[in-house]
Amino acid sequence: MAWTWHEALHVGRVRPQNEDFIRIDPTLGFVAVADGVGGHAGGDWAAREATSILHRSLQEIEGVVRSFPRSKNIASADVERAVGSAYEQAHRAVTRASVAEAGLAGMSTTLTSAIVLGDRVLVAHVGDSRAYLVGERHVEQLTEDHVQHRSSIQPGAPHGRPLNRAIGVRAPKPDLRWVDLSSEHHGLLLCSDGLSDLLEGEEELARAWFGFGPDKCCDALVDLALSRGAPDNIAVAAVARRDAFTPDELEEASERWSRVTRLKGAPLLQDLPALRLGEWLADVRTTEWSEGEQIPPMSEPGIRLLLRGRIELSLDGRSTVSPPGALLDEQRLVLPEGHLYDRRALDAVEILEIPTKCITDMLLSDPRAASRILWEALGDLATKVDGLRTESEVRS
Repeated sequence: MAWTWHEALHVGRVRPQNEDFIRIDPTLGFVAVADGVGGHAGGDWAAREATSILHRSLQEIEGVVRSFPRSKNIASADVERAVGSAYEQAHRAVTRASVAEAGLAGMSTTLTSAIVLGDRVLVAHVGDSRAYLVGERHVEQLTEDHVQHRSSIQPGAPHGRPLNRAIGVRAPKPDLRWVDLSSEHHGLLLCSDGLSDLLEGEEELARAWFGFGPDKCCDALVDLALSRGAPDNIAVAAVARRDAFTPDELEEASERWSRVTRLKGAPLLQDLPALRLGEWLADVRTTEWSEGEQIPPMSEPGIRLLLRGRIELSLDGRSTVSPPGALLDEQRLVLPEGHLYDRRALDAVEILEIPTKCITDMLLSDPRAASRILWEALGDLATKVDGLRTESEVRS
């Protein structure tokens, strides 16, 4: 099988530095995600060093790895021993550095990796980063988080989820799991807990993969974490079967991503996750109007967002101008008929029409985002009314 490889890293919205790390080697069929612990110097060093040692160890036996499973002289147990030994080498290196250098004391790292060997994958795992298998419209978690049970955490311990197994903490033996890949499997996703802790379910991984394709899946998932506050660093890597999508499906996914990223360029929508905006695409539409044209009200209840150009709003001889990013027809969220003001395009304009259905769906699934839009709509309406009144007072 032929594969494509993708990745995305982000520091998040809270942490001052990034201690997550991704290493990919398509020639070797190797990918690893590490999440360092121990502050900027220690956590970053542990994550990079552990993945580097694992990668180098596998490169040294590349002939053995690449000949499996074709060679009868190499068994799966041989590959398992090689990977286990590489994890042990990484652990010893991190432990030695932690003891030898004061600035690195107490550091450790998670380390989750996958080696694609023909139609089989060996997943190795220590810590609470994760690996997922992407099937036909579903995603299955392959790893188990190595975290302490809440009852075993000592009073006064730092908040979070302390690890009971990590590179640099005791002598971790990695969990090893073979996965047989069939034609129904699309690939693998690996991520740090900066993403997995914020997921509302594995179906969100599937929606990102199948909605935007593996090429933009990682970016969409990072965007999802950012929309939910991203208190931790975020690392996402994807390994996709090259023939899992047809050229038409890939083109459609790319076009969907382009439309979504364009919508996120509007300030009002920039904090909404791409997954949510992707679901809107079937319901929202854009309209274009030439300079000087009168713009009629929406044909259905909802609101409009001015993406490009300027619109003059007028009421009883008074007028004000709405710039790009402004909302229009806010009253249509609650009034099925009628309109508050007339609209005329001062330039060539482009308008996004968002029906009430989208806002209603968001109120159920993401009340905070929906409330923000409604609050913006109320504030924008108040600004328009105030602007019209001011214009009238000036003229008088």
